[in-house]
Amino acid sequence: MLIKIINSIVKRVKRATINLPEFPVGTKFSIRYRFRRFFIPNKYFSAYLVSSRNVSHYLSNDPLDERVLEEILGSLNHLFFPNVSENVLKKLKSGGTILDIGAFNGGWGIEMLAKYPKCEALFFEPNPEKCINIHNSINKSNFISKSIIIEAGIAKKTGSAWLVKSKDGAWGDWLKNEQPQEESIEVKTITLKDAIQNIKPIVVKCNAEGGEFEFIQQLLDLKLKPQIMILMVHTEMGDVDLLYNNLLNSGYWIDKVKNHPRRPVWHLYLEEEYVK
Repeated sequence: MLIKIINSIVKRVKRATINLPEFPVGTKFSIRYRFRRFFIPNKYFSAYLVSSRNVSHYLSNDPLDERVLEEILGSLNHLFFPNVSENVLKKLKSGGTILDIGAFNGGWGIEMLAKYPKCEALFFEPNPEKCINIHNSINKSNFISKSIIIEAGIAKKTGSAWLVKSKDGAWGDWLKNEQPQEESIEVKTITLKDAIQNIKPIVVKCNAEGGEFEFIQQLLDLKLKPQIMILMVHTEMGDVDLLYNNLLNSGYWIDKVKNHPRRPVWHLYLEEEYVK
């Protein structure tokens, strides 16, 4: 019994000091973050992780928070940050708006604000708990003045819907118009027109558990054409072929950077913005 306890402590110490996640060089792991690593999976303490761009990402007691951030900053970084043309780079450096649709904890949008300091960001997230996390991160990173958190999911009308709890955790929660039998909470919805007013976004990331179909339709109806979009497609939630063809017909070149039967990832470029 004593040997088992000692082995467990040694394993936890290594997890908190040596066997850290593969974040980019320059990432700062605070004492509280290491404390969090020591006690998982029994307990997830909240902590901040400071990325290599020197911005703070808040990790709540949700076990998925760290995993999502690992995907954005780690081995799947290329899915979230495509190459940009000189024209787009110039626009981002001079200031503009980015949209983080299905922001979760806002990790992508926060990193974009750090990379392009003159830009502003709109974070769309229907889950109230995740909106608190976004606020904590942008506040700690001093991005409050150039961030707007929209606590709502994009829908056909501004009002409310039901956020269905996924068995896979918060990153799989999705919206339903009518109260389902599954565990769910009532959340706000908003149309894209009501949300962005006259804003013309430059870059968009959308990972909205099926919300991409409604978002893209409204975007095209408003005749808005961001130069680049990062689109995580949830194939069971809509007509993927129709989505693809609508984007092609609107002047986008589509780079299928991840071919997956259920979770493909597309990088969308206005044709003149494509960079190989």
